[in-house]
Amino acid sequence: KEGDVAIYTNMMDRIRMFKVTKIPERIKTLTYDFKKIKRVSFSFDELLIKKDVKNDKVLEQLTGEWHYYAYGSLIVDMKEFRLWHSMVSIHQDGTAHYKYKNMTQHSGNIDTKYNPNQSYIRFTNHDSKHLALVMIDHHNIHKNIFKVTMMRKQFGVMLDMAQFGIFSRKELDENLVKKALGNTNKTMLRENIELEKRINELYIESKF
Repeated sequence: KEGDVAIYTNMMDRIRMFKVTKIPERIKTLTYDFKKIKRVSFSFDELLIKKDVKNDKVLEQLTGEWHYYAYGSLIVDMKEFRLWHSMVSIHQDGTAHYKYKNMTQHSGNIDTKYNPNQSYIRFTNHDSKHLALVMIDHHNIHKNIFKVTMMRKQFGVMLDMAQFGIFSRKELDENLVKKALGNTNKTMLRENIELEKRINELYIESKF
């Protein structure tokens, strides 16, 4: 990086034949060539990603903006669970972002190759660093509105929850969404605070 010495090999040299130079003019030429090549190059891992994306019909169908609707663990006015409306963006390179009110809260990647019948998005929350996992069944993705399942932490606590929600290409009427989701007890599963306590008691009683 200091530019006072360069190690290089010429295209026609034998394999593993390297040269060292301290000649300033030669180093200047090599530096120019290196920067020029680096500007138009990408890593081998990126090449594999580009190859996979090019032939990935599932990712092609899922790329774009999705409205995500699901009941969360927050109760409004002590009456009912809140219906959350967020945005999930899936990009051609396989990256994904979860936004609420235009604020990106989670970033991650989608895997469409692990299972021929399902894809999953693995998100990481920017603040808490907790994971959130979205599972997508392939058989309905052509409809532009379908069920998804998300595993994540409950709002403001360390307890887990499962949400059965909806991905939609367009914004939906929230009353129609509530009607489609049905009873909150059947579209959301929340971990009870007593579960860890009972498991700790099991640990003690089992005498590990």
